[in-house]
Amino acid sequence: MDLPVKLLLLISAGGGGTVTRYLLTTVVQKFMAGGFPWGTLAVNVLGSFAFGFIWATVGIHNGPSSQLRLLLLVGFMGGFTTFSSFAFETIKLFDESGWWLAAGNILMQNLFGIAAVISGIALGRLLNSLIEGVA
Repeated sequence: MDLPVKLLLLISAGGGGTVTRYLLTTVVQKFMAGGFPWGTLAVNVLGSFAFGFIWATVGIHNGPSSQLRLLLLVGFMGGFTTFSSFAFETIKLFDESGWWLAAGNILMQNLFGIAAVISGIALGRLLNSLIEGVA
């Protein structure tokens, strides 16, 4: 399969994952009380389970299943949730390299991710205030 075809398939599968994430998050959040992000939790847990299930059932060998894995794991699951990739990669690190790399991955992903969100918010607010000051 050539690259343009792979990219079109990934775009389609990723779009399907994105729509599925939106619908599931909306439905779960509508029926759960409180301000906790239950919909996001549901997506991340279901996505992690689905990633592991797909990985195990499609197999880790090459051949036709490698293209199916690309479509489902990178495309659909990438649109549905990247948390599943984070969880899977952490387990692989633990299995292959030990707890210290897995723990480092958990720590860095969370700390750097939260720091990046805080930085992005600060930069966005600064940019907005500069634009409003010019206008």
